[in-house]
Amino acid sequence: MANESGDTRVTRSNTDRPEAEAGAGAEPRAEPRAEAATEAETFGRLFRRPVVRLSMALHVLLAIALCFVPLFDSLGFERAFATGILSTITSVLIGVEVAHRSRLRQCLLVAMQRSFLLGVIMLVPSLIAGWVFETLTIACDRTSGVLFLLLCAGGNTLFATGVGIAMGARFERRWSAGLAAFAAILGLLVMSLYRLYSEPQIFLYNHALGYWPGSIYDEALSVSTTLWAFRASTVLFTVAIVSAAAAFGARGASKPNNRRGRLGVALASLAVAVWLQSRGEEAGFDRDRNTVMNALSRKIETPEFEIFVDPTVTPEALEHIKQDHAFRYQQLQAYFHITPKQRIRSFVYRDERQKTMLMGAANTQISRPWAHEIHIHGFDYPHPTLKHELAHVFAGEMATGLFKVPATAQILVNIGVVEGIAVAADWPAYELTVHEWTRAMRALELAPDPRNSLSVFGFWSISSARAYTVAGSFIRYLVDRYGIDAFRTLYQRNDFEAAYGRSLDDLASEWAEFIDRIELSDRSKMIAEHRFSRPGIFQKTCARHTANILARGYRRLGNGDIEGAASDLETAFGYAPSDGAPLIALSQALAERGHFDAATALAERAVALPGATAKGIASAREALAIIAWRSGKDQEARTQFEALGDLHLSASHVRLCAARVAALTLDPGIRDPLMRYLAGDFARNRNQEQALASLAELGCAHPNQPLVRYLLGLRLAQAGLWDSARGHLEAALAATGDLRLGVFHRLGDFHDGGPALRRNAEMFRARALLETGHPHDAVEAFRRLAQDAPSEADRLDAEDWQARAQFVALGSR
Repeated sequence: MANESGDTRVTRSNTDRPEAEAGAGAEPRAEPRAEAATEAETFGRLFRRPVVRLSMALHVLLAIALCFVPLFDSLGFERAFATGILSTITSVLIGVEVAHRSRLRQCLLVAMQRSFLLGVIMLVPSLIAGWVFETLTIACDRTSGVLFLLLCAGGNTLFATGVGIAMGARFERRWSAGLAAFAAILGLLVMSLYRLYSEPQIFLYNHALGYWPGSIYDEALSVSTTLWAFRASTVLFTVAIVSAAAAFGARGASKPNNRRGRLGVALASLAVAVWLQSRGEEAGFDRDRNTVMNALSRKIETPEFEIFVDPTVTPEALEHIKQDHAFRYQQLQAYFHITPKQRIRSFVYRDERQKTMLMGAANTQISRPWAHEIHIHGFDYPHPTLKHELAHVFAGEMATGLFKVPATAQILVNIGVVEGIAVAADWPAYELTVHEWTRAMRALELAPDPRNSLSVFGFWSISSARAYTVAGSFIRYLVDRYGIDAFRTLYQRNDFEAAYGRSLDDLASEWAEFIDRIELSDRSKMIAEHRFSRPGIFQKTCARHTANILARGYRRLGNGDIEGAASDLETAFGYAPSDGAPLIALSQALAERGHFDAATALAERAVALPGATAKGIASAREALAIIAWRSGKDQEARTQFEALGDLHLSASHVRLCAARVAALTLDPGIRDPLMRYLAGDFARNRNQEQALASLAELGCAHPNQPLVRYLLGLRLAQAGLWDSARGHLEAALAATGDLRLGVFHRLGDFHDGGPALRRNAEMFRARALLETGHPHDAVEAFRRLAQDAPSEADRLDAEDWQARAQFVALGSR
């Protein structure tokens, strides 16, 4: 029969219909208060509805399933995000159901309360499952986990419930209301996805779908004021939607007075929500390309680039950035045999903090090949990842589709091939080449199989260091063996058979035979074990919480809060008991303040850690050697540094140990200030100016001391004072005619220290020649360094500098 709201009802059984439905011609009740007496019963009936039971079943299943997925198992952001996606779906369905089950359609505010309460109850299984999992394993940050669940999943629940209620009130049939509600949610999803595609920001704030922080490799993540501000706008928009639905959704069921009041609430809420949304750029949840361009206001335009740089950049650094981009562009042109069809936009942020605020990535550098743009941070020269990120843009010229990458169905990106070609084109060489790192991983049984990692989903299940390295080695082999044209087919079609006429399995076996023929030293295995044995984010215990605690602990340490830092670093160590880095950092800080017994105890703990790598143990022994020097045991410290240098953990470590051994042979007036510098006192206190002043004072007092001149030359080079740096480095190199550097002829059996320091001095002298307007002399200097390189990685590094010097020399003609 027809009620006074214009609804047409079919007679139902007592079980299915409301308790006292108005008959034809009956007066509707003036107030909904009468419902309050039976609200509990009505709520119980709603909970027995099939759609509610199904929703609860889905949430229970998801809550349990997440306990078996690393990173999603504990209470934290990932569990909240996954739960929130399901909550959006179930809350819409519940909202529509409750709106249709209301005895009086105009009473939507009561319906909203019931629906939202049901939605919140749906979150309980995930809360319980995560809590129980942590109780049975190890507790992370439950407070943060609960807050993420409320703000991410709870916010989704609130908004989706409001949409479901509004559509349920507006449409007579459930399926029509459900379609309309999901169309609205889908519209918001499309808007967010388009924003991710078209704007630089990789974070996502969506009222219906929640919050996504950006790069998964940036482990530190906590509940921010930005998220609170965004969810405040979610509440306001939801109030506006439900109030408007209460005023108009039931097509005249509300009395005029009630309608005006509800409309007033809707307009007021909407006004405040719109105002808050207008402040979204300032709050941090509504930023776009203009936000970035306004912040990076220094602009360089060349035929190949538009470069946007933070305005704090110095003129010298700006010129370096321009030159670095041009040089890498030329190298990649030669490698890919491609010239990009349009200029590349490069955004150079001051540091990772600024990049996080403006576009969402902290330590992760970003390339967007479909937009011909890259996002990097730091004014380092050469920039360590510029070539890698530009390689993504060049590779994008070989592909078609939405993202200009190899993908299945346009969206299932084969990230292993994408990152593999970037590593292959960049081909970084530090200590070992990419092929050598891979050989060492295979010897240690740490290398992932390309058959798995070069798949759509396999790459993400591996630690980033292993995945990138092996993918780069494999793709570089393919390009070197079969040429860039065959790889172009692979990049276009994401099909190894089409590109090479052979399966991925056959190609991987061929590559493995090539890698296993590479000669491997014990030193290579040692440094590879330390680099690659560290777990990825999916293998870590409480990864987010640990990263947050470590960041806070190191920050406190830098600020001199030893007690607070000790609490944080000990807590972080509890989550990763084979990583002694927090103990070593705390030990160094305590030793610097004269607490030698406590410092020694911490360093000895780090030495004895079960599962510690050889390099990790060496770092702890290094801390013990510094403690020995600080406590006046110079001979003991020297012996330990000599032993550490003989391990050959890295070229930089050998040089540091050699310099410390040399310093400990000098008179106290030189030894003590040099050792304070070499022990990292100035670096830990972030006082680089004092470090330079201390070395400069020593240089004036001891102009004939080669070690002092060498260290001062390096420090001046790092400060960009290349003319002065060159003079000091040349003086240090001229102090002796053999391969030793000055005092190193007195170092007994410590054979590699002198040559390592001398080569480093020659590298920086060659760079000084380049920086002071002598590129042709620099070319020759780098050529000799490449010819005499002690390793393949050193040769590649010197050749890269030689090519850079040739590029500058040609440009200076």
